[in-house]
Amino acid sequence: MKTLDKLLATRPWIAFIDDERAEGNSIIVTLYNGYKFADEFDCGVRGFDSVKDCERDTRKSNIDVSLFLQSKGVTVCNNPF
Repeated sequence: MKTLDKLLATRPWIAFIDDERAEGNSIIVTLYNGYKFADEFDCGVRGFDSVKDCERDTRKSNIDVSLFLQSKGVTVCNNPF
């Protein structure tokens, strides 16, 4: 199984992966509604130059699931104080 196919199959927060490198573009990753990249406020789509970057930045530790949890009625507190 190709790495991008494996990411799509094993990371349930990823909705689509579009590899546009053959056209001179990036690998475009779209997250399902309610998920976002943790380092960007309200961003669920990102382009990557390499499979390695895509793999790293779509790990669970780099995904914010708070919007998804809120949509399921879970109270989320991001303030540690």
